Amino acid sequence: MITAISWDESLSLKVPEIDNDHKQLIDYYNQLLGACMASVGPSIINKTLVKLLDYTNEHFAREEALMIKSHYPEIQIHKSEHATLQQAVSNLRERALSDASDKNHDISNDTLVFLHGWIVDHITSADRALARFLLSDEHQ
Repeated sequence: MITAISWDESLSLKVPEIDNDHKQLIDYYNQLLGACMASVGPSIINKTLVKLLDYTNEHFAREEALMIKSHYPEIQIHKSEHATLQQAVSNLRERALSDASDKNHDISNDTLVFLHGWIVDHITSADRALARFLLSDEHQ
């Protein structure tokens, strides 16, 4: 069963600019989930996907700029993970645009499960490692 993502302290990285972005990213994911579960149709799903994709790109650009500025040693691995999510969201958007039938909901279930897992896993692993680096004396 696909569930919404609830922000809690386990997702907090203690880096306000990243946490605020993650809260917004989670909100857009939850909006997308709600639209798909309500079977609102490709038009509304597409609008929600555009918001998610645009915000994801903005967030990744901010996060990657922070990694460059701080000389984060794992930047290439982290950017590769970002590219994986960007591709998944783009693929989902293409399906929503090209599939006007009810099967759009079925097609997006696997992707929604992927997005849910990716968001939570990325925040709690790769982004947590970045936050530890940013908050450490190592990069100061």
